[in-house]
Amino acid sequence: MSKRIEKPWGYEEIWAQTEDYVGKKLYISAGNRLSKQYHETKEETVYVLSGVLYNYDENGKIQKFLPGQSFHVSPGQIHRFGAAEFPSN
Repeated sequence: MSKRIEKPWGYEEIWAQTEDYVGKKLYISAGNRLSKQYHETKEETVYVLSGVLYNYDENGKIQKFLPGQSFHVSPGQIHRFGAAEFPSN
């Protein structure tokens, strides 16, 4: 099963889905970023397969992740992923 969902920043590919779990790949087009978000109970781990991933936190701090690196998102943690460097605001 694989389902592609177009997004303004690129697309996501759902490769597994149950009532309690979703496995997906995010494809973020260069120069784009997702909306700022947080999850009340959900945890996420993001693994970079290719390209460069940026995470923008609630304090304007930008973290850079390269292929082979991962980033853990805890419940309540504000995050915003992007595929290019942007100003912190």
